[in-house]
Amino acid sequence: MYTKEKVENLVENLRENLQKTTKELELCPEGRLRKEKSGKYTKYIHETAASKQGIGRKPELIRALTRKKYLEIQKTHLENDISVLEKAGGKLEAYDFASMREETAAAFRGISEEYMDWSERPLKNGGSGTPEISRTLRHAIETKTLSASQVEEIREIQRAWAEAPYRMSDRNPERRTMTTSRGLKVRSKSEVIIAELLYKYDVPFRYEQLLFVGGNVVLAPDFTFLNVIDGEHYWEHAGMLEDPEYLKRHLWKKGIYESVGIYPWKNYIETYDNEEGSCDADIVEAEIRGKLLKRLLLK
Repeated sequence: MYTKEKVENLVENLRENLQKTTKELELCPEGRLRKEKSGKYTKYIHETAASKQGIGRKPELIRALTRKKYLEIQKTHLENDISVLEKAGGKLEAYDFASMREETAAAFRGISEEYMDWSERPLKNGGSGTPEISRTLRHAIETKTLSASQVEEIREIQRAWAEAPYRMSDRNPERRTMTTSRGLKVRSKSEVIIAELLYKYDVPFRYEQLLFVGGNVVLAPDFTFLNVIDGEHYWEHAGMLEDPEYLKRHLWKKGIYESVGIYPWKNYIETYDNEEGSCDADIVEAEIRGKLLKRLLLK
């Protein structure tokens, strides 16, 4: 039998879970996934208010949309539990993660498991990349009076964020042929240099985290960082600018970044290979020391 205090604690816990689920939903791409069978082939269609588009060659987007469906189902259950708990004599709706998985799969008539994302990921960073911090720490940041211990507190928050599960790009994983000193698989020697210098300055990061910027656009910045006040910052390294198609895509991505408020003078760093086709470690280190550490409040 629940006491009033136990019920209130349970409701509070459910509300926290609902808030986390809602925040992750806000990061999901718009629209919904529709799965159609055509003879021996299966079609995956992304439907939005403005368009319908086949996305069979975009597994990351398919997974993101099935994840969205799962979160919508979870949100419905949480809202129901909160509602009935708050009503005298209300009865909890029985459900578990297995039943939610089955309900999500049923919504797409037995979609392949490779596209399903069932993971339970507590969004300590609030979905938007901004974790809860103490008033004391926030005041020190706003007044620019951070002590050495508070800088280390920020770094610990960033470490926890970097080590938490996240959605990494699965585009051409076989091309991640280089390995950093900490075992991270990356795509080029230049990315190894950047990662090693980030290790040197103890800057926590996520490699190729998916970034949904609306519609069918899914990016995967080379490196993503956390500012505990204004959210995520990004680093892209361009290494094949002599390739016209690569350059064209690189310039397209820059336009996309700017369209969603990601700018070089604010929350974005961009580096390039030199004329010999290699990364200049001195330039990378200067970017870290001159920009990144300050932007991430680590200096």
